[in-house]
Order: sequence, then structure tokens, then C-alpha cells
Amino acid sequence: MDYAFSYNNKQQLIKVSETTPQPNDYEWVLDINYDQNDNVAQLVYSYSTGPRDVSTITVTGYDDKPNPFSATPYWKFVDQRWTSGDPRAVINALSKNNPLKYELGTSQTETFTYVYNDKGYPSSMSFTRTLHPSGNAASFTDRYTYDCP
Repeated sequence: MDYAFSYNNKQQLIKVSETTPQPNDYEWVLDINYDQNDNVAQLVYSYSTGPRDVSTITVTGYDDKPNPFSATPYWKFVDQRWTSGDPRAVINALSKNNPLKYELGTSQTETFTYVYNDKGYPSSMSFTRTLHPSGNAASFTDRYTYDCP
């Protein structure tokens, strides 16, 4: 796989393109849009070869606390789940703050709540994933610890 990365004038990652030399392998493009607070507002995945499917993930809110990954400037390249069915990794890697809700088209919604430590970073994040139109939901909790010098 080969990846190409494009940036805006604020040095924010705005496009990831994947190509492959393998015949009949679908190639894709991820377009990234940000809000005025340097958080991901929307991810748009589309195939550049093969079927012209488009998936849009819209983030509809953020808290005002620092994202635990924001202090690691190249985290976006450590956790390379660009095409994962779970866009949280990309949203977290590219945003300054913690997402409160995102919608994956009309098929899925995730909502988030946080407990913060004394420095304002999340010590836990609980999220609920709701599938549409069934309304089936599942909840999970991630816990974070920090080791700062």
C-alpha cells in the first residue's frame, strides 16, 4: 500500500489517499474537514477505484478539554486505522478536544461522556454505539492513565 498525505495552511492533515499495485484492489481517499476549534468536523471516505461508495462521518460536538492524544503530534501515524469501521481512532488522533457525538451516515451514532483528572485529561470515556434503524445499542468504557515526567 502507498499513502499520500495532504495538509492545509495550518498543517492539519486534510487528505489521505491509498493506492496499491495489486490488480483489482480498491483504492480510496479520505477527506478531512475541521471546525474552527481545530477538531475534526467530518470524515468522508470514498473509493477512487471500484464502486463509488461514499461514507460520511459527521462529528456534532466536542468538549473543551484536551484530547489525550493531542500531546503526541505524530499519533496520527502511529495508529494507522485509516479505513477502520470505527472512526474514533482517526477522530481522536486529529482533534484537539474530545468528541461528544458522531454519526456514521444514517447507520450508526456514538455518544461519549468523560470523567476528567486534575489536569483536564479524560481518566475514563464511556460511549454508547447505537445502530439504526434497529435502535440496538451497546455501551463501553475506556480508562486512561498517564505517566508524565
